[in-house]
Amino acid sequence: MAAFYKKQNKTLINILDELYQEFGYYGEKTMSFETNENFSFLNVLNKMANIRFKSINLNSNMLVLEYRDETEIIFRKSGTEPKIKVYIKVFGKSKEDMEYKLAKYCDWVQRLEVI
Repeated sequence: MAAFYKKQNKTLINILDELYQEFGYYGEKTMSFETNENFSFLNVLNKMANIRFKSINLNSNMLVLEYRDETEIIFRKSGTEPKIKVYIKVFGKSKEDMEYKLAKYCDWVQRLEVI
Protein backbone atom coordinates (compact mmCIF):
# COMPACT_ATOMS: atom_id res chain seq x y z
CA MET A 1 0.00 0.00 0.00
CA ALA A 2 2.80 2.40 0.86
CA ALA A 3 4.44 1.75 -2.52
CA PHE A 4 1.16 2.41 -4.34
CA TYR A 5 0.77 5.83 -2.70
CA LYS A 6 4.46 6.65 -3.03
CA LYS A 7 4.02 6.51 -6.81
CA GLN A 8 1.35 9.20 -6.36
CA ASN A 9 3.72 11.31 -4.21
CA LYS A 10 1.59 10.65 -1.12
CA THR A 11 2.49 9.25 2.28
CA LEU A 12 0.26 7.14 4.47
CA ILE A 13 -0.14 10.21 6.70
CA ASN A 14 -1.51 12.11 3.66
CA ILE A 15 -4.01 9.32 3.07
CA LEU A 16 -5.04 9.31 6.73
CA ASP A 17 -5.60 13.05 6.58
CA GLU A 18 -7.80 12.59 3.51
CA LEU A 19 -9.86 9.97 5.35
CA TYR A 20 -10.28 12.30 8.34
CA GLN A 21 -11.39 15.09 6.00
CA GLU A 22 -13.98 12.80 4.43
CA PHE A 23 -15.29 10.99 7.51
CA GLY A 24 -14.40 13.24 10.47
CA TYR A 25 -12.52 12.65 13.71
CA TYR A 26 -13.48 10.31 16.54
CA GLY A 27 -12.13 10.57 20.07
CA GLU A 28 -12.62 8.54 23.23
CA LYS A 29 -11.80 8.97 26.90
CA THR A 30 -12.27 6.55 29.79
CA MET A 31 -12.67 7.92 33.30
CA SER A 32 -12.94 6.06 36.59
CA PHE A 33 -14.44 7.31 39.86
CA GLU A 34 -14.71 5.78 43.28
CA THR A 35 -18.21 5.98 44.71
CA ASN A 36 -20.22 4.76 47.65
CA GLU A 37 -22.70 1.88 47.77
CA ASN A 38 -25.64 4.31 47.55
CA PHE A 39 -24.74 5.41 44.02
CA SER A 40 -27.70 5.43 41.66
CA PHE A 41 -27.96 6.21 37.96
CA LEU A 42 -31.18 8.03 38.81
CA ASN A 43 -29.07 10.59 40.70
CA VAL A 44 -27.10 11.17 37.52
CA LEU A 45 -30.31 11.61 35.52
CA ASN A 46 -31.73 14.03 38.11
CA LYS A 47 -28.61 16.20 37.80
CA MET A 48 -29.19 16.32 34.04
CA ALA A 49 -32.91 17.11 34.08
CA ASN A 50 -32.47 20.21 31.89
CA ILE A 51 -30.36 18.51 29.19
CA ARG A 52 -31.99 17.12 26.05
CA PHE A 53 -30.70 13.81 24.80
CA LYS A 54 -31.18 11.96 21.55
CA SER A 55 -31.76 8.80 23.61
CA ILE A 56 -31.29 7.38 27.10
CA ASN A 57 -30.82 3.70 27.81
CA LEU A 58 -30.85 2.70 31.47
CA ASN A 59 -30.50 -0.74 32.97
CA SER A 60 -29.21 -1.98 36.33
CA ASN A 61 -25.53 -1.90 35.33
CA MET A 62 -25.29 0.86 32.74
CA LEU A 63 -26.57 4.25 31.71
CA VAL A 64 -26.03 5.21 28.06
CA LEU A 65 -26.62 8.82 27.01
CA GLU A 66 -26.66 9.75 23.33
CA TYR A 67 -26.49 13.42 22.41
CA ARG A 68 -27.69 15.04 19.21
CA ASP A 69 -24.08 15.91 18.28
CA GLU A 70 -23.28 12.15 18.08
CA THR A 71 -21.55 12.13 21.46
CA GLU A 72 -22.13 9.06 23.61
CA ILE A 73 -21.46 8.88 27.35
CA ILE A 74 -21.67 5.52 29.08
CA PHE A 75 -21.71 5.15 32.87
CA ARG A 76 -20.98 1.59 34.02
CA LYS A 77 -20.92 0.24 37.56
CA SER A 78 -18.11 -2.06 38.57
CA GLY A 79 -19.30 -5.46 39.68
CA THR A 80 -16.46 -5.98 42.14
CA GLU A 81 -15.71 -2.62 43.77
CA PRO A 82 -17.40 0.71 44.54
CA LYS A 83 -16.36 2.31 41.28
CA ILE A 84 -18.00 3.87 38.24
CA LYS A 85 -16.39 3.83 34.82
CA VAL A 86 -17.36 6.52 32.35
CA TYR A 87 -16.70 6.14 28.63
CA ILE A 88 -16.96 9.26 26.49
CA LYS A 89 -17.08 8.96 22.70
CA VAL A 90 -17.21 12.06 20.51
CA PHE A 91 -17.26 12.91 16.82
CA GLY A 92 -16.01 16.14 15.25
CA LYS A 93 -15.82 17.40 11.70
CA SER A 94 -12.30 18.65 12.45
CA LYS A 95 -9.61 17.57 14.88
CA GLU A 96 -10.11 20.79 16.83
CA ASP A 97 -13.87 20.21 17.03
CA MET A 98 -13.33 16.65 18.30
CA GLU A 99 -10.77 17.77 20.90
CA TYR A 100 -13.04 20.60 22.07
CA LYS A 101 -16.02 18.23 22.53
CA LEU A 102 -13.92 15.64 24.33
CA ALA A 103 -12.57 18.25 26.77
CA LYS A 104 -16.06 19.75 27.26
CA TYR A 105 -17.72 16.43 28.09
CA CYS A 106 -14.86 15.27 30.32
CA ASP A 107 -15.14 18.49 32.29
CA TRP A 108 -18.89 18.10 32.49
CA VAL A 109 -18.64 14.52 33.85
CA GLN A 110 -16.11 15.61 36.48
CA ARG A 111 -18.46 18.33 37.69
CA LEU A 112 -21.53 16.08 38.04
CA GLU A 113 -20.97 15.69 41.81
CA VAL A 114 -23.08 12.54 42.01
CA ILE A 115 -20.34 10.01 41.45
